[in-house]
Amino acid sequence: MRFCVRCGRELPPDQLIRGYCIECFKEYIGVFKQPPELSVVMCPKCLSWLFKGEWLTPADLKDIIKTISASELNKYIRNELALVDLEVISIKEELSVLRASLNLYLKSDTATFTTTHEVPVSIKHRTCPRCISKTAGK
Repeated sequence: MRFCVRCGRELPPDQLIRGYCIECFKEYIGVFKQPPELSVVMCPKCLSWLFKGEWLTPADLKDIIKTISASELNKYIRNELALVDLEVISIKEELSVLRASLNLYLKSDTATFTTTHEVPVSIKHRTCPRCISKTAGK
């Protein structure tokens, strides 16, 4: 058995991350190296969205945010953690930014846990090539 360096709880070594219990790790260290910032580029006319250089057909906003989060969040998550899965719980609109509440399923070398975080998602509008050619009459 080992002890959490923050709260002193006695735990098996496989339930510690960098010497912290999971609760202390989430509260005092955090799962992100820096606060994540996500961005979605959408066509204002047809609501297609841009993902990895490709315009995709319109989809539910939760599905779009889940896809972009699964792709982009790994660069914000601490090196000793890996994103296993995520789910979008809710989306709130604040001025020009959306706030997505995400359940993150993470694992380290020794432990697996779930945490909930609110992540800002900016929506940028750009007309897709299909709509540009329709407008130009081609």
